[in-house]
Amino acid sequence: MTLKHSHNDQATADTCQFLGTESFATTIAEDIEKSESPRTIAITGYWGSGKTSCLAGVYKKVTGTSPAEITNNKQEQTGKYTGIWFEAWRYQNEVSPIIALLHCIKNHFSSSKKFIDGAGKLASVSVLGALTVLDGVIKQATGLSGFSKISEIGEKYEKDNLLSRLAADQINDALTQAVSALLGNNKEKLVIFIDDLDRCEPENAYKLLEGLKLYLSIPNCTVVLAIDQQQIERFLQKQFINLMPERKTEIDNQYSYLGVEYLEKLCQEAYRLPIPNQKQKSDFFISHLRRLFRDENGSTVIADLDEILEEYDVLPANPRRLKMISNKLAGYLRKVDGSNVKGELDEQCSLFKEFTAIDEEKRSKSFAAIILIVSSLSVSYRRIYESIELRADAALDIFEFVKPEEDSRYTTPSSAFYELNKDHRTTGIQAKYEHPSDLSVFKLKPLFDDEVGLHLYAETPPATISEIMHQFINYFNHNQVN
Repeated sequence: MTLKHSHNDQATADTCQFLGTESFATTIAEDIEKSESPRTIAITGYWGSGKTSCLAGVYKKVTGTSPAEITNNKQEQTGKYTGIWFEAWRYQNEVSPIIALLHCIKNHFSSSKKFIDGAGKLASVSVLGALTVLDGVIKQATGLSGFSKISEIGEKYEKDNLLSRLAADQINDALTQAVSALLGNNKEKLVIFIDDLDRCEPENAYKLLEGLKLYLSIPNCTVVLAIDQQQIERFLQKQFINLMPERKTEIDNQYSYLGVEYLEKLCQEAYRLPIPNQKQKSDFFISHLRRLFRDENGSTVIADLDEILEEYDVLPANPRRLKMISNKLAGYLRKVDGSNVKGELDEQCSLFKEFTAIDEEKRSKSFAAIILIVSSLSVSYRRIYESIELRADAALDIFEFVKPEEDSRYTTPSSAFYELNKDHRTTGIQAKYEHPSDLSVFKLKPLFDDEVGLHLYAETPPATISEIMHQFINYFNHNQVN
């Protein structure tokens, strides 16, 4: 069972196919096509829930290619619209993030193959003039002289297109005509995709949002933001307090609607990223795990995991965390070949002797479940993972923790379970909503449940499973068993 590599955290437009957002991305692309500009659209979701991948999916649908910033492979756009990909977080230390965005727009058109002749120069006078106008807007935004030193070609273009009026209230006119000339077709649109805005400092996020309203609210431009709406609203609250410290108490009290109203004025439509269901999470996880094996179809462990995940809903709905778990699980398999659980090495390693307590017919699937549990604990529930590493009976606490009865042992700060809420004990309207990135929810509960858990499925006492998990972690971390 030889592994090729582990996955990085890079987003990809193909994620839409696995996590049920393909039709969602198509809906947004159709909105861009059928709605009049100017228009600002928000794709909202929690951190790590796949917003960047969905944004990339929409980008691919409207431009015909994936963003070069994600694929590291720049290709000429072939779609109906021109797309600009802007990672706000990368430019947040600029004096004005909107200037960085305007530079990205200018650089995209300056390097576009359709504007460059055989000698490698810009071939069109109108394009040269439009780029000069863009450069003038950038200068004006930086507080420099703006259009006072426009080149001769730029002056001709400006005069021909009645762009000599350079007052601040007419910047949008200049940008509208310049972008129209660059697009080459009034039916085309410039679609700006902004990612990672919720990773910026509040002041910089606010500056970019204000800049979008000032400079890019133009008829041939649509902006698509991928944001954690709650995070942005918190940012806006902090920024409003910075701007009006004397009204801090009032703003704190009004936070619930001040940020909402601001975003509503900016965004004409907000699409909430769908939460993947059990099958979509499983398909995403299994597909990434298969890519780590040379023999993509021959892994017994993967086949067993596929069956387990069809029966138990234990995976997080967070694609970033799903990749991390697949990487961790692959690392365990790199150290411990899955065939060993059948008992061939039980004379050499006491870890595998533990598996002889499990019925041979169920040993393979039990191994797959345990390696899934250990991998998930390592990624999402590290205090529990560390306690199992230290104590052979630590996993017994999990079996007790998931029972319906309250137990004060797990509600003190010193407990490995302290960060987890107890809402798994309730059902129906009493249960708290579980969002995809909520680490206070113990997703592995079904595997430890008294009625349907792994220990009954494998007909193995919890103490044996706890010992196996302890030995497994120590074998991986320290190359030894106790």
